[in-house]
Amino acid sequence: MVSLALGDSEDERLQQLVVDSVVAGPDGTRLVVRVVPGRQADIEEMELVYAALERARPWLKQQVAAEIHRKRAPELAFQVLPPWEVGL
Repeated sequence: MVSLALGDSEDERLQQLVVDSVVAGPDGTRLVVRVVPGRQADIEEMELVYAALERARPWLKQQVAAEIHRKRAPELAFQVLPPWEVGL
């Protein structure tokens, strides 16, 4: 669901992200979304990707809520991983 929402984003940086994993917090109120830039990214680019995710957070949360049919969607947290860390 997060991957589909990112693909529908108006931000090209977000469209190119690959979702590595989504980890739910112990009480289900928070999801940590780990993403990898779709192309080689240096630290500066990774910071720009993170900033774009933060700006899109409310919209992404709304998309997740619609998909899971819950009134209250979990909070979203993001980690941007370098491709070499996940073997891409």
